[in-house]
Amino acid sequence: MKRFRLIPARPGPHWSLLRNWGEVSVTARTAGEARAIAAAQEALKLKSSARSNYRASAFLDPKLYSLREVQSDQL
Repeated sequence: MKRFRLIPARPGPHWSLLRNWGEVSVTARTAGEARAIAAAQEALKLKSSARSNYRASAFLDPKLYSLREVQSDQL
């Protein structure tokens, strides 16, 4: 398993429909899986909200969240 950091893009109008959760760390096998895990966790937190569908998550959009693999010496 690898450790990934999802880092939000700068504030702007692109955040008008999606929530910015700040920087998030995820443990996953791949970068894609890291995005999916973050989106699924967001859906659990928003389960009572109309926007709980993980496919609408900012974590899945590389323009909103960049993704970096964290090396073990950076933990």
